[in-house]
Amino acid sequence: MKHALETSRIFPHIAWILIAGFALFTWTLTLHLKTEMKSMSANVDNIESTLYQMNKDSKRTEIKTQR
Repeated sequence: MKHALETSRIFPHIAWILIAGFALFTWTLTLHLKTEMKSMSANVDNIESTLYQMNKDSKRTEIKTQR
């Protein structure tokens, strides 16, 4: 006679613990991803700003050398 896992008295508790654990794991992963995305966005903004300033300085230098 085989016992199915679902017939065990402890099965509902194990199932709910697994569901809660997976939900917690997903939530933590989402928070980590959100933090990383904010960091990457800030870095991209910083790089864009630096490139804009370099381009602006390059144009000023080009105009000065043409005079």
